[in-house]
Amino acid sequence: MPIRVLVGTNIFIVGFLGLSQREGNVESQVLRQLADQWRFTLLFCSELSDQIRRVAHRVGGED
Repeated sequence: MPIRVLVGTNIFIVGFLGLSQREGNVESQVLRQLADQWRFTLLFCSELSDQIRRVAHRVGGED
């Protein structure tokens, strides 16, 4: 059974933005490790999804 992981908005946004950098940041390293291992399932609730959209729009100017 996969291990379910809930990632906070800041970690997700900062990590996602860091994925495009060569070395990235600590948050992007966490996201990479979670994505590379099939034993983890990333959880999103609708509230978290809405927060991510709002922050991404504010930080990146896009949805």
